[in-house]
Amino acid sequence: METSEQLRRASGVLNYLRAMMDYCRLEHRHEIEREYEEAWSLAAQKLYGPLPDRWQMEIRRRTIPTQYCPEKPEPTAGQLRSWATPLRKVIRTITETTQQGRSTHEDRYLVLECGHRVREPLLYPDAPEPKRRRCKECRDQMEASKKPAASVPASSEKRKSASA
Repeated sequence: METSEQLRRASGVLNYLRAMMDYCRLEHRHEIEREYEEAWSLAAQKLYGPLPDRWQMEIRRRTIPTQYCPEKPEPTAGQLRSWATPLRKVIRTITETTQQGRSTHEDRYLVLECGHRVREPLLYPDAPEPKRRRCKECRDQMEASKKPAASVPASSEKRKSASA
């Protein structure tokens, strides 16, 4: 006969597998959830003997038909341009104080590894310091250094050379 300590450990394993099944269901990871179900049924069979037929039945999943799933929107031109901007490491923060009449104003700038300065965005009070920022000046330099596109498509050049 098994001791109460062994049964307690066994029920802990089953509880863990059940919790992982619930977690996978919440995260919509149904393929992993099925693996945890198989592990749970194997462990339960080893502990308690053969299970009734209702435990062996295939559980049907409710799935959303693909026609109702929203499609991922295409990125806009502004997003594509933003993603083309290189990320640069933040080296230090500079605070500049300007005085206009009786009032003073502080501007905070981030100095990037490329040497350019970027104005620091407003952050929440306990927000972590940024580690990287996108440098617009580097992006503009990269765009200026790119060769302009050829005005004649390559396929028409091949036709001209073949006919000559």
